[in-house]
Amino acid sequence: LRQALYHSIFQNDFPKKIPTLDEIQKHSRIGIAWFSDTMLLYTKQDTEECLIFKHRF
Repeated sequence: LRQALYHSIFQNDFPKKIPTLDEIQKHSRIGIAWFSDTMLLYTKQDTEECLIFKHRF
């Protein structure tokens, strides 16, 4: 799950090793809070730039 989450947030190649939660939380715009059975994704700043999801094709 952490590999898929990292891949989705950073939009890079699928990681070969399982990233730590700290590595996932290093994204500059997207934050993550992980509770026992719930994940919350949020923007770290309330700006239009943070709300734009950019695809890499």
